[in-house]
Amino acid sequence: MENAIKEDIGFYNFIPYIQKHEFEALLFSSNEGFKTFFDETEYNETQKVIEQYSDPEEINDHLVPSKRIMAIVKNYNKVADGMDIASEVGIDKMMEKCQHFRNWINRLIEELLTV
Repeated sequence: MENAIKEDIGFYNFIPYIQKHEFEALLFSSNEGFKTFFDETEYNETQKVIEQYSDPEEINDHLVPSKRIMAIVKNYNKVADGMDIASEVGIDKMMEKCQHFRNWINRLIEELLTV
């Protein structure tokens, strides 16, 4: 699908990325972000989710990632909390755990190095 989009757009430096599920899937790359912003009970619940999946990009079987977080943390704010958690998790951990995301970032870096 990404290749079809790239061909359709037709710009040599356009590198499409389709997140398989929601942005929040990337947040489950590490529990550090949840640990920083949530209480111990919530942190323990997010850890259980992380332990169920070797690839956070696959979290979406019966409940989408944001809804999982909202089920654990009632006042979760997708924009503000999501960005804070992502900052704590860090792109390196996301790239380590999420192959598709890593491949896209690496393609961006390669493109920048050839400019």
